[in-house]
Amino acid sequence: GQARAHFDRAQRATADPNLRALAGVALERLGRATLPPRTGTLISLAGGHDSNPALYTDNTVAGSRTGGDYFVEALGASTRNLSGNAALGWNAHGALVLRKYLDQGEFDLQGLRAGISRDTDSGVTQFSVGGDYSIVYFDGQLLEQAAALDAQVRTRLQAGRDLRGRYQLARIDGGSAYGHLDGWQQRISADTGFAWQRALWRAGYQLDIEDRRDLRQDGDFLSYSPRRHLLFAIAELPDVAGWRAEMRVEYRASRYRDPYRLDGGTRVLARRDDRYGLALRGSRGVGAGRRAFVEYSYYRNDSSIDDYDYRRGQLLVGIEVALEEAR
Repeated sequence: GQARAHFDRAQRATADPNLRALAGVALERLGRATLPPRTGTLISLAGGHDSNPALYTDNTVAGSRTGGDYFVEALGASTRNLSGNAALGWNAHGALVLRKYLDQGEFDLQGLRAGISRDTDSGVTQFSVGGDYSIVYFDGQLLEQAAALDAQVRTRLQAGRDLRGRYQLARIDGGSAYGHLDGWQQRISADTGFAWQRALWRAGYQLDIEDRRDLRQDGDFLSYSPRRHLLFAIAELPDVAGWRAEMRVEYRASRYRDPYRLDGGTRVLARRDDRYGLALRGSRGVGAGRRAFVEYSYYRNDSSIDDYDYRRGQLLVGIEVALEEAR
């Protein structure tokens, strides 16, 4: 839906490993929610526990670890038709995310995005092209702002199947303390959906190409310009004792463009990361456009540089409220 098409920009807008993972799971959860195709607002309120907000490695000295923390978050996405109708029209989109940790406030996150798109629907093929502006704050400090172009196409096939493709190009400027994040990002993705064995399935591939300024300091060099390959599969059972159940598995390979130089430049290492993810979600309607949900996600990142190995689990419980504009 339109919520997913535009809300996941906040995930793209974070490049630091800690910040990307912090925003990613929450935004993906809201992105899977469904908005009316041309107008509507979705609000999500949740609380949960994050086992590793700082992405500590297994080798981190125990005495220096703060450990997990509880958090609350609010997310919202809205689409409004500006002109035209379902077959051809202009639409405005907005999104907001706020996350507040109980003890580790240095990981608090705020993000805002606004954009516009031109959407067409022939009955067989849907096409959308547009642009948006997003801004992300981390611990109250500007992390990044980005201007992006986005083109999407979806083709309906027989027996309820579909094919989707997408291309995004973003110009990103880091805040005063994050100049190393300045640069460009391209994202190319394709996926397909189909029904099989009582479940709805979706599988796809995503390529991210990042070209950032990178970080050079005191003889050290850290690359923030990876090329990422993501494979994912999603299975959804629409009705399991009144619950909608969903499982997502994914594998992401990140290969960084230039070698890292650490310890004053004396250690030269190529960075290669392999991340494995699993997310389980259950939701059910509780009346008047509201859905209660519970979700657990787990990620494990294996890196050729030990400092970037981590494991992270998050448990969220909350409610989503869908609001439709009166006609």
